[in-house]
Amino acid sequence: METNEQRKKAVRAAIQEAVEGFFAQVQDLSEGDLEHLEEQVVKTSQQMGRRLLEGILDSRLREQRPVARRQGRCGHRQR
Repeated sequence: METNEQRKKAVRAAIQEAVEGFFAQVQDLSEGDLEHLEEQVVKTSQQMGRRLLEGILDSRLREQRPVARRQGRCGHRQR
């Protein structure tokens, strides 16, 4: 089972990969090509946001949830 730190490392690695890909794409753009630069910024930020959201949701799915109450206050079994 993955620990919280292992999940954080995996998300950080994914974000780092996205940032490196961004700089590789931007490096090939000609100077003054702001339209394509903006597209790359938006694309990369959305990609990083997706990875962060996936990491958070995945970690919450793996957490132990409290056991539901089986008896009411009156002592009878809940249905």
